[in-house]
Amino acid sequence: MDGPAKFRAVIVGGGMVGLTAAHIFSKVGIDFVILEKHKTVLASRGSDLAVWPQTMRIFDQLGVLETMNGLLDYCSDIQVITCKDGRKIRSDEMLSLVERNHGHPINFMSRPQMVNFLYDSLPQTAKDCILLEKQVTDVEISEDGVTVTCEDGTSHRGSIVVGADGVRSQVRLYSQALRAGCEPKELPQGIKTPFTTTYRMFFCNIPILPGLEPNSTYSGVHQGSSTQLINGSKAATLAVYEKLDTPTSTLKRYTQADSDDLLKRVDHLYVAPNLTLSEALQYRTNEPCLIDLEEGFIEDHWFHKRIVLVGDSVRKYEPHLGLGYNSGVSDVVVLANQLRTLLQKDECPGTLAIEKAFESYQEARMEQTKQMASLSEQGARLLAWLNWKHMVIGRYVLNVLSPLAGFIITKTISSVVSQAPVLDELQEKNLPQSRVSWKFHPSVGH
Repeated sequence: MDGPAKFRAVIVGGGMVGLTAAHIFSKVGIDFVILEKHKTVLASRGSDLAVWPQTMRIFDQLGVLETMNGLLDYCSDIQVITCKDGRKIRSDEMLSLVERNHGHPINFMSRPQMVNFLYDSLPQTAKDCILLEKQVTDVEISEDGVTVTCEDGTSHRGSIVVGADGVRSQVRLYSQALRAGCEPKELPQGIKTPFTTTYRMFFCNIPILPGLEPNSTYSGVHQGSSTQLINGSKAATLAVYEKLDTPTSTLKRYTQADSDDLLKRVDHLYVAPNLTLSEALQYRTNEPCLIDLEEGFIEDHWFHKRIVLVGDSVRKYEPHLGLGYNSGVSDVVVLANQLRTLLQKDECPGTLAIEKAFESYQEARMEQTKQMASLSEQGARLLAWLNWKHMVIGRYVLNVLSPLAGFIITKTISSVVSQAPVLDELQEKNLPQSRVSWKFHPSVGH
């Protein structure tokens, strides 16, 4: 079979990272098609999403920052309370310090809003490249290309496959099976489900309630559970995190009965001063949802020949810090930079050259992936304590260290943020002043 007429990426997954890849690839001139298994890419439910400063820089480069700013919400303060009685323990300066260090703040948007924004702001030519109801059933690699077959019998030919299909990635399974020389169903269970669930999350939306401080996040600490109420200027999101009795890699979908059972145990917890979970739920504006929170990352192979993985297909962070989507964006940025460099040398690169580009991509992203995984893991356990050590640090040690918060955040979080990649060939027009220097800048307009 002949290869594609020109270099073409077959992106599997039309979620937030897949749609972001559509923006980036269309801007830098990489031909693509997106295969999405659902009937629509638009989302109807989902928790809040944090948009970190490094991701704001990418949206600036893509030329959609101004439109996006009108949709974003903002919090400048984190108040840490006890879930037991709602009493305030301390103020966490992370949000304000990140903004001072990097110019852009950490903004918030609901996941449905973000998905809709990403789709609506695409040019029509890119929207035309999104194919719906395309459940992948096979991936074949030849010397000059790839073929992705779908459940409806259609086949889609390209130069590479980009797996942006999330934590239950089918592309990851096919990549690992091809590497191992077996069928996906024959893979060991640890490879099929590489992430571990220690916590689950119950969440819903609520309106801005009287008595809550505007633009504030309330984080509750407790043994094995924590609460989170993000109270922006436009809307609020309510969440409860609960540890499982035993960590598991088994995938589970919860029922209404499961949610009801959880609430019987935790509805007395405080989500803000003078406000319990039970009281707050009376104001909910949508049906609550209960999901597992997988954690972990693939440490070895993010690619195989012409297949490469991005986003949640290679890592899953616990969401207290909201780093997951932002890390996926950085994946696509580095991948796009590598592909553009490759294509400038050869319009139809061979498999070995493509693998070398993929290897450079993985090496560039691995260290930050490890750092963000560690930060996310620590953030969760200092709020929903798994043992006495977490309780002592989260309840007492951090209070003592609060005068050193600026130094600690600069040495940990800000050092990671400041080293995030940008797109090499797109101008950045709105970079605000910051206290911490950025490591990377685009090669144009700087």
